[in-house]
Amino acid sequence: MIEKKTAKAVLQEKEPITINGKTYKVAPPSIATLMLVSKEIAVLPKDKLNDEQLFQEVFKNVDFGENIARSLAIMVLGAKRVNKISKLKRLFKQKTELEKLTLDILNAEISEVLTMYVKIMSSMQVQDFFMLITFLNEITLTKPTKKVIKTTVSGRSSEDL
Repeated sequence: MIEKKTAKAVLQEKEPITINGKTYKVAPPSIATLMLVSKEIAVLPKDKLNDEQLFQEVFKNVDFGENIARSLAIMVLGAKRVNKISKLKRLFKQKTELEKLTLDILNAEISEVLTMYVKIMSSMQVQDFFMLITFLNEITLTKPTKKVIKTTVSGRSSEDL
């Protein structure tokens, strides 16, 4: 199983996912894709949901359904396709691929949306991005161990003047 997953990652094979009868090929995410998804997820409430008041919580948060659907659509399409909006579509006010897919996801069964989300997230290789962030954080946390003294043109220290 792990070998198959590793091979898919190395070869950057696209994972098939079906939404309302249409199959999409989902590529591993780019940083740009993760950024766009993050923007959609950032508006979701941060409060812990009260599972004793299930219906109230669901209806209180249902307005965020579009952000959830849009974030899933972004993961499916990828940043390149999302950002590629033809001028003709804008001119004639036609729906973009992102808008169409978001609408399809909004009209899908909730259990299907959850399954798609879990499937895509498990194959996204976000641990690689996490490792990159950790590596860069470690670099920026490294402090210089020696104080550097500025020198003048004559070679004397600026502290001597």
